[in-house]
Order: sequence, then structure tokens, then C-alpha cells
Amino acid sequence: MKVRVCLVPYDGIDINAITYAELRRVRRNFGVLFQGGALFDSMNSFENVAFPLRTFSEMGEDEIANVVKRCLAMVELEDVGEKLPSELSGECKKARGTRSCCCATTPIHHLR
Repeated sequence: MKVRVCLVPYDGIDINAITYAELRRVRRNFGVLFQGGALFDSMNSFENVAFPLRTFSEMGEDEIANVVKRCLAMVELEDVGEKLPSELSGECKKARGTRSCCCATTPIHHLR
């Protein structure tokens, strides 16, 4: 969806004036954290964290597995990789959502 009324700058680029392929490259710099973690109900925690890496990176599965394990360990959730979102506590979902957002090691931009 493109904004039609205003300039939408990011890092000196008007994202409304670039191609879809260029926009996908810019989006690699973003992680989005939704209230409640916005987890895919049908995926376990490991798969939820791996999703943006599979979608937006060129990492192989072994590298993705290592990054996901490291990310889960960073928020002390190494033991929840196989659990579905319905099996996680509210705090666990928030921590998992945060880790997924930051997992790709991109700069963090806090937008309000």
C-alpha cells in the first residue's frame, strides 16, 4: 500500500518513489513489533522467529537455526522453541515477539 498524499522518507529515500524490489530491500531494515507479539498461531516459537529470516534474508537453514537459537537464548526462552503460541504465557509471547522483531540484527527505530 502506498501513501498518496505525503513524502515518506527513510534514510534519505522517499519510499513512495521507489520500485517494489527497492522497497523490499528497504524493508529488510525494519522489524515490527505488534501488541501481543502477533505470532502465527500455526507455527511454533522457533518457526515464528525464523519467519522474517526466511522471508527477508539469504541465510541458509543452518544459519537461521543458529540465529533463532541465539535470539531465543537472549530472552531466556531457549526451552520454548517447539511450543505453539497457545502454549505460551503472555510475558513469554511479548518476549518472543520482541526477539523476532530484533532478530535480524537491524538498527532499532522506535516510532510512536
